[in-house]
Amino acid sequence: SQDNGTSGGNKENINSWERIFGGDGFRPVFNPDNEFSFFVQTQRGGIHYTNDSGLSFEQGNGFDFDETTNWNTPYFMSPHDSKTMYAGRQSVYKSESFSVPFWEKVSGDLTDPDTLNLLPNTLSYLSESAIVKDLIYAGASDGELYRQDSIGKEWISINDGLPTFNIHTVEPSPDFEDHVFVTLSGYRENVEDPMVFYSQNRGEDWVQISGNLPPASLNDIYIMPNYRDSVIFVSSDVGVYLSKNLGADWERLGEDMPFIPVFDLELNPHTNEIIAGTFARSIMTFQLEQVNLFSDFEPPVSQSNLAELKAENLKVFPNPVLDLLNIEWKQGFSSQKHAELMVFDAKGGLLKKLNLDATQQRDISLDVSNFVPGTYRISINDGLNLWAGSFIKI
Repeated sequence: SQDNGTSGGNKENINSWERIFGGDGFRPVFNPDNEFSFFVQTQRGGIHYTNDSGLSFEQGNGFDFDETTNWNTPYFMSPHDSKTMYAGRQSVYKSESFSVPFWEKVSGDLTDPDTLNLLPNTLSYLSESAIVKDLIYAGASDGELYRQDSIGKEWISINDGLPTFNIHTVEPSPDFEDHVFVTLSGYRENVEDPMVFYSQNRGEDWVQISGNLPPASLNDIYIMPNYRDSVIFVSSDVGVYLSKNLGADWERLGEDMPFIPVFDLELNPHTNEIIAGTFARSIMTFQLEQVNLFSDFEPPVSQSNLAELKAENLKVFPNPVLDLLNIEWKQGFSSQKHAELMVFDAKGGLLKKLNLDATQQRDISLDVSNFVPGTYRISINDGLNLWAGSFIKI
């Protein structure tokens, strides 16, 4: 609700929520190394710090206020170091102070000045890999998406192959250092398509994994650790959905949540609950013991046991193609019996889906004579692994 500030409570008195800070409250960030230290946030990048459990607050310095900032300005504490904070306006900022942040600019303007929107273009999401320190992703409201592999390195554009919509979330995989997920929202453009994309090479190539999600804007994503990216939760404008096969199929989570917007998803690892922050029904939780997360999948294995599937394991030719496209793929480590081939257009729309016998089919011919000339992306998904490529139709 408007001007509701930041409130806090605990399970000992679950219906008592004390107001901690004012304004339009956004995401608080807690210091895992100091129980008295946390951050609160107000609209337009007001980030405030307390070192005495909220008795007093201070605001950091260093932002370039000539830059526009998002109403819900992205910021986070590094999972590798509680003294390191990141925030985004049009540029990315970093603070390494011990208490009150001093923000220093660590990128140029990562938005596109030539993309016109009703609202100013700003950074909309920031994240860091929990596996690789200093691997940072920055997404913008105009669809720009960048990656920095380590401190001081260049920011690399990785939005090629993604629709030009607001980057809602950029979530690195909790299990693989090069894998990353992105959700986008066409809400402002009256586009209701669900948009989830997945990359196994830090965003150099993208495959859409929206599957059979209902036509509604997506707001958040949570990738379950230790499941090799196969178990994914997304929240949308109509509830929470679960995939147990890396986005090939989605199912609604639970039976008693109304069809309402859910803006935030978290996992409580102590109670094994998914927590949903809704816009209509406060906070709701779901016990994961109610669903079989493994489905038909093999139990999770360590990354060291998983064969890396390189680009050479999927061959698409001739490329460019006029009428008949040949596809050859190698299954590698996986022992899955079934796979699914999908073809997407440049905007991420699903054009064709084929079920494959993964134990036998290695050569596939696809008639693309009726396709409109342009660039297309192709993926093969066996539930545990994803092969991705692209072709040009002439």
